[in-house]
Amino acid sequence: MPNSTVRSQAAIAVATMLVLALAAACAPAAGRPAVEFVASAEDVIAEIAIYGVSRQPNPNMNFYSVESIGERFVTLYSESTVGFTILIGRMETRLSFTAQQRGDVTVLAASGRGTNAADELDIIIMYLSSVFERL
Repeated sequence: MPNSTVRSQAAIAVATMLVLALAAACAPAAGRPAVEFVASAEDVIAEIAIYGVSRQPNPNMNFYSVESIGERFVTLYSESTVGFTILIGRMETRLSFTAQQRGDVTVLAASGRGTNAADELDIIIMYLSSVFERL
């Protein structure tokens, strides 16, 4: 194959990935109905933080870091790796969780925006459902 054809195909591939990354970054915020767990709010928030830092929303992104945390809330954040950002463009994901204690039950609200936010929220809620009893 001539060298110019390979370069043209590579340019098309890079442009396609950039468009997909931009489309994902512009997707609407992902929200979920509140979920109830039989656990303390502090335990649910701690579990999200512990589990969250072991995940990455996309192979071209860093693992989540805890952006902010308190007894009743946690925000996880991830951004694209430096190499991906330089070559293709920046991607971000931010997931926010807020817990309210109601007796022995914690009501958890979750929202997210950015790359794969909806899928990541689903995965974290499923994980929590394997750790705590869900109502």
